Amino acid sequence: MIVAMNAPQQGGNNAQCGKSVRIQHNGKSITAKVVDTCPECASGSLDLSQAAFSSLASLGQGVIDITWSFV
Repeated sequence: MIVAMNAPQQGGNNAQCGKSVRIQHNGKSITAKVVDTCPECASGSLDLSQAAFSSLASLGQGVIDITWSFV
């Protein structure tokens, strides 16, 4: 599973790419790899791939509250 990191936390030259993050939502938890930057995402946010998102919630929800950390 993959995600894009928000630009403020990504840093220059995609510094966080290749790192893994643990993402939690509503009692579910997944691990995904940072592969890109999400320029429009707010600090603290991640843009999840469809596979990552659907592991946590229904795609129809669109936007969900998550907590995440580097692992």
